[in-house]
Amino acid sequence: MSIITKLIVNADAESRYLSPGEMDQIKSFTMSGDRVCAWSKR
Repeated sequence: MSIITKLIVNADAESRYLSPGEMDQIKSFTMSGDRVCAWSKR
């Protein structure tokens, strides 16, 4: 499970919006070049 999925699932389970810190983690992840699509790992 990706960090983004974990953040969203946790916030949803707690019936809350993502915190500014969690949003920053998502922004940092999407802005980095370290992204790899799950389908490209086949």
